[in-house]
Amino acid sequence: MARGLALVGLLLGLVSGCRTMPRNDLSDVILPSNYREWSPEFSVLPTAEFDGDRVILRNVRNASYVTETNYILEYETREYRLSKLEHVDFFLVPFKGMEFIAHTMISFGFAGGEYVAVSAEIRTEKGEAYSPASGLARQFELTYVVADERDVVRLRTRHRDADVYLYRTVATPEQSEQLFRDVMGRVNELAEHPEFYNTLTNNCTTNIVSHVNRIAPHKVPYNIGVLLPGYSDREAYDLGLLDQSVPFRDLKRQARINDLADAFYDDPDFSTKIRRRVLEPDRTEFLPLAPHADEFDGQPNGVDLLGRLSRRGAPSLARYSTSEFEDSNEGYGVRQASALEPIPLNEQGRNPLDMRSPAAPPSRSRQSLFGIIPSQRDQR
Repeated sequence: MARGLALVGLLLGLVSGCRTMPRNDLSDVILPSNYREWSPEFSVLPTAEFDGDRVILRNVRNASYVTETNYILEYETREYRLSKLEHVDFFLVPFKGMEFIAHTMISFGFAGGEYVAVSAEIRTEKGEAYSPASGLARQFELTYVVADERDVVRLRTRHRDADVYLYRTVATPEQSEQLFRDVMGRVNELAEHPEFYNTLTNNCTTNIVSHVNRIAPHKVPYNIGVLLPGYSDREAYDLGLLDQSVPFRDLKRQARINDLADAFYDDPDFSTKIRRRVLEPDRTEFLPLAPHADEFDGQPNGVDLLGRLSRRGAPSLARYSTSEFEDSNEGYGVRQASALEPIPLNEQGRNPLDMRSPAAPPSRSRQSLFGIIPSQRDQR
């Protein structure tokens, strides 16, 4: 394991270089501190206060970005009821050009569509910039950013031009509460006792793994999916922490939310809208118009619209309920089409709001977060 860590560290150093100002004072690299000239977005530490079913989160970041470096910072105090905590979602943000490296985050979802995101990050000082190599040399402190999803998601999709993937975990409400309490305990711990960030051993992904393993010992092994977190979504899938009822390639395809984050950038219901494919994966399918759309037999509402669009050669998709359609040799047979809605294609000829593939049969694995024994699955 030590040899593997050394090799990964060398690789990270070679691909990233050193893009930050080194600390020259010996005490700076021996003792972590919460008292430095921090970058504005990391200047305030969050805390959590529990009182029975009630939790008060202080200094929840909610920044509005004009550019990555030009933003308006707001810090909020929020109150949640643990009895309303329903699920945990997992975010993966691969690095451009180095997809084997990625940033990971989790988000807690409450009844009524409320979400709060938690992101373990380096706490940069003014003038510092992240590099994996510097993260091996005690150049950064670790911080947990507790934030509105619009902050941490839009920053990455719009202003860093990064791919962002969102997965619903299989955590039950009870397991979600356990995880939430453990994460917020760590938030409070870092506010009192600072730590150095480490690219390999104390980073965004290793901290998530530690939280899960404290609740379910040895659930997540320390392997390639943790060392190279760009593969962590696949690792989570193989461990049964994500939905295994569809092949992983299809799950990942529908998990990318950049198009939704852009389409609903200013929507007050942003968090719900970016989960369209996660929350309703089986209710709606999208399909290119068949070549013989005007020859369908079925109800007028659907046939007329499909026929008109097909004859005009319009670059559209028909939106329909999966229970209303069936394949035919001539194209796609309509049984009872209704409320069909044309949706423009993007430049690649694809529907910008859906990337689903047909679902595979359900997995025989038991779907729970902390007690899964994955079944032997067919090669997909």
